[in-house]
Amino acid sequence: MDAKQEKLWKTLPRLIDDFVLEIHRHHSPLVKELKQKLPPSIRIK
Repeated sequence: MDAKQEKLWKTLPRLIDDFVLEIHRHHSPLVKELKQKLPPSIRIK
């Protein structure tokens, strides 16, 4: 993995967190539905 990809992998969790927070702010029911559909290996706070 080159440095660019590594940097992406390090920032990805934060990007996902920010994205999830945005969704939470706007569509709580949608998030609940998403949680039910996603496999347990993918955790959403």
